Amino acid sequence: MINIAISRKKGIITGFEISGHSTYAKPGKDIVCAAVSTLSQAALMGLMQIAEVDIEHKVGNGYIYCEITDSNDKASTILDTMLLGITEIQRQYQDQIKIKEVVSNEKTVNKLRGS
Repeated sequence: MINIAISRKKGIITGFEISGHSTYAKPGKDIVCAAVSTLSQAALMGLMQIAEVDIEHKVGNGYIYCEITDSNDKASTILDTMLLGITEIQRQYQDQIKIKEVVSNEKTVNKLRGS
């Protein structure tokens, strides 16, 4: 299962944390994992190179974390588009992806564990 926490402040996405793996297919052949990974990593690059916002981030095997320290319209568009794509994948593969939205002033990290 891929678990996704989306952090919002005043309705604007301020970060995300994605962890886990899909069990749709064997590693290396899993289109669900590949799609979520591609969308989230493209969003991360877009935030740094196109929106040019300061972010805190960490990427590992089956894990990606991103928190925006300052936002702008480009950053909001990038993150909204990422969530739109992931939500569509979830609609098609409901048993593989769980999305949780967190409205808070706290950082996104550890939100997947319910803390």
